[in-house]
Amino acid sequence: MLSDDLVAATRPRHPVRTPLTDLVGWLRAATADAGLETRGELGPTEVTGISLSSQRILPGDLYAALPGARAHGIEFAGTAVAAGAVAVLTDPAGADTDAARCGVPLLVVERPRAVLGRLAARVYGDPATGLRMIGVTGTQGKTTTTRLAEGGLQQAGVPAAVIGTVGTRVAGEDLKTALTTPEAPDLHGLFAMMRERHVAACAMEVSSHALVMGRVGGFTFDVGSSSTSAATTSTSTATWRTTSTRSGGCSWATTRLRRRSTSATPTAGALPTSCASRARRSSPSA
Repeated sequence: MLSDDLVAATRPRHPVRTPLTDLVGWLRAATADAGLETRGELGPTEVTGISLSSQRILPGDLYAALPGARAHGIEFAGTAVAAGAVAVLTDPAGADTDAARCGVPLLVVERPRAVLGRLAARVYGDPATGLRMIGVTGTQGKTTTTRLAEGGLQQAGVPAAVIGTVGTRVAGEDLKTALTTPEAPDLHGLFAMMRERHVAACAMEVSSHALVMGRVGGFTFDVGSSSTSAATTSTSTATWRTTSTRSGGCSWATTRLRRRSTSATPTAGALPTSCASRARRSSPSA
C-alpha cells in the first residue's frame, strides 16, 4: 500500500469537489448508446479524485474497478472503500459479483475504460485545457526529447513539467511516478497539480501501449511527434492524432502508425515558436 503522502504529492492540494449526482449525469450523456446503471443511494456524496488502483485511493475518490489480465478490479473494492473511496465505477461483470456489495454507490457502464479519461478530466476540472501539451511517442528517444523540451522551456522562462520513464518533474521538483505514461486518472491528477503550481506547458512520453489502452484520453495534445519511423514502431493500428479543437492552437499533424509501414513519421523536434510564445504569455511570470 502506498502512503497517502506519496499519492497526495501527485494530486492537487485543493481539488474540485464534484457532487456524485453531477458525475452520474455526465456519464449518462457520455454513455448514451450503452447506458448507465446505478446501484445504491447516491445521496449528497462529493467526489474529489479518481483512481483505478485500490492502493492509490484517497478519501473522497471514485474507484474505477476495471477488468484486468489477471484479476478484476472489483475484487479490491473493499480495500478501496476502506481507504476512503465514496463510489465505484465498474462493468456489468464486476457489478454482478459479491465483491461489488461494498457499501458505496455503484456506477455500471459497459466499457468503463472507454470513458475513464474523459471522466477523470471531469473530476479534476479539465486541467489540461490550461496547459500546452507536448506528446512524444516512438520506440527510442522519448525521454531525451521530452527532457530537452522541458529544459528548453524552463530556460526560456516558461514554467514547465515533464512526465516519462524516469519519473515526473514539475517546475523543477522531481516526483516519483511508476509508468512511462501514467493511467488516465493519475495523469489528470498530475495536470491539476501542475495548474496549481502555475505550470504553463507539459512535455510527456506517450508509449504505444498507452495509446492502445487509452491512457491519454480526455485531453488534446498541442504538439504531437514520433521519435522513430513507423516501420520500427510497435503500434499496429493506433492513430497518433493531433488535431486541435482549441482556438489559436498550434499547427497540427496526423500520423497513422502501422506495422510494416514504409512511410516515415515526423521526427521529434523543438516546440514551434508559435506554441512557445503562447506558453510564455500564459506563464504567470512572463
